[in-house]
Amino acid sequence: MEQISDISLSAIVIGLGSIIGQFGIPKKLMPVVNIVLGIGMRLISNGAPLGIKILEGIVLGLLASGLYSSTKNVTQHIIDNK
Repeated sequence: MEQISDISLSAIVIGLGSIIGQFGIPKKLMPVVNIVLGIGMRLISNGAPLGIKILEGIVLGLLASGLYSSTKNVTQHIIDNK
């Protein structure tokens, strides 16, 4: 089985987080949701020790939160400047 890249996993976490966010979860909690999703994705994705999987999951969730937030901010800036 091929290893899924971190970028692909972060895109999956962003997508799943967006879907979960539509069920009424406050936007302030979305980074926490993304971290939990990132840890979950890492727990099922590779054979590293548990501590490494958790650390990588936290990084993956933070990466997903940052990518989503940055994209949202840039898009809003473009819309505001039209």
